[in-house]
Amino acid sequence: MSFQEGYLSELVGRTAVVARTGPQASAGKIIDFLVAKPDDPFPTIDGLVLKTKGGERYVPMADVADLDEWGIIVLRALPETPALPEDQALHLVRDLFDKQIVDEIGRAHV
Repeated sequence: MSFQEGYLSELVGRTAVVARTGPQASAGKIIDFLVAKPDDPFPTIDGLVLKTKGGERYVPMADVADLDEWGIIVLRALPETPALPEDQALHLVRDLFDKQIVDEIGRAHV
């Protein structure tokens, strides 16, 4: 995967495709990123949520093959697993992006 530096927000709305020997098949659009263990000292992004014709689908990071030079996410397989519920993972876009965070002293940070 070539995405080494940048912002996750730049990937929201991008197209995800399935790698094939012929033309690439569209899998959907990225709408969120999931962290399964947000309480870990160094939490990692465990997967993506795609909006597909069949509804929201979960894509584990192991199924992400590449991010090409045009910003298209290339997947190893078409996602079939429904997106994880909010109580099973931290949804970065839904739960954190564009939210105001207040520290323990009470100052607001945007």
